[in-house]
Amino acid sequence: MRKHNKPCCLAISGLDPSGGAGLLADIRSFAAFGVHGLGLVSAETAQNSTRVEAVWPRPLRAFTQQLACLLEEFRPAATKVGLAGGVGQLRLIRTWAQQGRLGQLVVDPVLVASRGQSLAGQHMPRHLLELMPAISVLTPNLPELADLTGMAVDTPARADGRTTPA
Repeated sequence: MRKHNKPCCLAISGLDPSGGAGLLADIRSFAAFGVHGLGLVSAETAQNSTRVEAVWPRPLRAFTQQLACLLEEFRPAATKVGLAGGVGQLRLIRTWAQQGRLGQLVVDPVLVASRGQSLAGQHMPRHLLELMPAISVLTPNLPELADLTGMAVDTPARADGRTTPA
């Protein structure tokens, strides 16, 4: 395994071509904190800053091969998982996280785009919960928390008295 001068973190997320979210945003965040960013595309999207037109999950074989190749050289201190490209990807991530190959696991369960378009299948919340034993930090927003728990989540009131859109 090659030695690096600074810590590295792996982002596993969707490719938002607009750069507003997903893998490109994660890599910028890593760089801002002086961390060497590694990236693995879980899904590609056709989107801009106002809408998501399509989501194409990365084939599991390609995803697995890319991850295995990365981990031959790098040992991430942490791995941040955003948009998952399918159940197979989640199961692979869980297995490798439990083996200690991914460092601390941070999961931002991306289920819905900010404009409300679904990015994951209806069964994805249940499969995301299978990662729970391996997760160090879970960062759902309120609608994602409701999807993951199956419970209604109150939307907080804003300073102007209106409720924040779900």
